[in-house]
Amino acid sequence: MKSKLIILLMFLILLSPQIKADDCLNNYEMGNLLYEMDLYDEALECYNTSENNNAIIKKVQILLNQDKSKEAISTINKYMENNDDYPETIYYWLSRSYIINNELDKAENYAVKFNETQQMNPDSYILLGDVYYEKSREEKAKLQYEKAIELSPDYSLARYRLWNISAQIDEVKKWLRKYPEDNKARLILSDYYKENNKNEVSETQRLLSEGLNIDKHIADTLFYDGNLEEASLYYIKYLQQEPKNPESISNLIKIYLRMGERQKAKSIMETYPMTYDNLLLKALSERVQGNAKDAVFYYWKYIDNNKKNADAYVGVAYTYLAMGKNELASRDFKSAIFISPNYKDAYLGLLNSLEKQSKYEEMLDWSNIAMKRFENDKQILLYRARAYLEQDQSDLVLNILNDINFDKKELYIQAQQTKVISFIKKEDFKKAIIETEKVVDKVENNKLKYYKVLYLLYSNLDMNYNSNFYKEKINLYYNESWDVNEYNPDFIINLIK
Repeated sequence: MKSKLIILLMFLILLSPQIKADDCLNNYEMGNLLYEMDLYDEALECYNTSENNNAIIKKVQILLNQDKSKEAISTINKYMENNDDYPETIYYWLSRSYIINNELDKAENYAVKFNETQQMNPDSYILLGDVYYEKSREEKAKLQYEKAIELSPDYSLARYRLWNISAQIDEVKKWLRKYPEDNKARLILSDYYKENNKNEVSETQRLLSEGLNIDKHIADTLFYDGNLEEASLYYIKYLQQEPKNPESISNLIKIYLRMGERQKAKSIMETYPMTYDNLLLKALSERVQGNAKDAVFYYWKYIDNNKKNADAYVGVAYTYLAMGKNELASRDFKSAIFISPNYKDAYLGLLNSLEKQSKYEEMLDWSNIAMKRFENDKQILLYRARAYLEQDQSDLVLNILNDINFDKKELYIQAQQTKVISFIKKEDFKKAIIETEKVVDKVENNKLKYYKVLYLLYSNLDMNYNSNFYKEKINLYYNESWDVNEYNPDFIINLIK
């Protein structure tokens, strides 16, 4: 299918050196074609001149995906002023745009209008509930989510929204008995146990007696809670029992991809062969093989008909991240969070993408939101510390990191590096030395940069015996004659980074 789209697009480009607005007049399908291929600016040109009423909705979706809520609002209002005939869903998107822009009274006004015209549509009640939730009117929000469930009892999104306000634990258990593979519901159940200090093991055992496998349950919980390494061990254990479970196989592949272990992901595909016949599995298969563009294509073909699937948005976001398309990654991580507010891996991916874009203030905003959902999470706190570091707020960095015990080696090393840089910026070189020495003890390979840092720090303090000790290590172990006559703190910091 993708090759056909590419051939068609190439044919159109051959007909005209550029795809111009005039070429797209009344061509809503052309806009959709370009949209599916991530050519959003070109798609906007087509939608701008299309006479199809649905083009306005597509325009707004593109603008919201590009974090242009104000422009989306302006676009809709202008369209409504100039057109008497417009789709009723325009109220939905106008309300969503106002929610994103934090204009909640206006959002409520259009959510009510959408609800009045779509009273048999559960999304109209979810939208109204979302407005009330943002306005801290939780009881009214609950009422709307309950109405959505009455209309569509199997609509999981309505239940997630309701349980986000109040985890009605008996209802969650009943739902799990009906849909034992619902990972989101299981995560809500797990969060409930953590918050209320319940005995999760005994309760889990009771659930297992009704059809859940304990290894898979633990693996899924760890996976959606962002504990990828531990989750992988339980998935492997479960797959020894059920080697044909496609969900567990795909989750294990995702874990290895996110950990940068592509060879392990390939090995899992070979060990547990599946028929990659649905779009999500095709996307995953292309990611494993390193075909990022094809993976993106399949993800978006899937999302086109499954816009409420947070996993798909996270998958395409991580693919964009690997391609260096960090702005697109941020956009899709945010989409996943909007659909599934407790999806920890989406927050971690978002913070990673924002850091790559040097958007440190936004990192602080999103880490603050994440901390309210994942209290004292070490990875989130580390991202927060690094954002403060880039804003030269070393004291705040050290306040965050000094009280955390990073038991995982990778996180420990990252935290120590952040501490060292903070002390160097404060020109507290003695403490910088102490923290660097701790890193050297933990690092098994590639100690060279730390030896160089210690050599420079000791030299700066005129501690010649120690500086010569590390210079000899550099020359002896790395066969590298290395010397620096002039250096400053920034030079040392760049060595660490």
